[in-house]
Amino acid sequence: MSIQSRYRHTLVIHRNGATGAVDDYGQPVVAESTVATVPGLVQPRKAREVELASQAGAVVADYVAYIDPLAGLLTGDWVEVGGVRYDILSISDAGGTGHHLELGLRQVS
Repeated sequence: MSIQSRYRHTLVIHRNGATGAVDDYGQPVVAESTVATVPGLVQPRKAREVELASQAGAVVADYVAYIDPLAGLLTGDWVEVGGVRYDILSISDAGGTGHHLELGLRQVS
């Protein structure tokens, strides 16, 4: 059974890009754009409660996503699945043969 047969989520991949304009402080203005919408599988890895005073009570959850190879995917991108945002922490060739990618994710919202 192939891993693609287990893809049950729709992942929308987003990226911030410069618009060519600058703000009042001379900084580039960025805008969100959709890079791709792909099938995939998102699964939880672990969750823990953050003990920092600035994040008291917050739960940080790490996830893994499996997708087919996607050219140009960056760790600065993020994934949205069902209205939940996940930052991409790592991208690895899971099988080492270019068959599929394994994305290390952190849930943001």
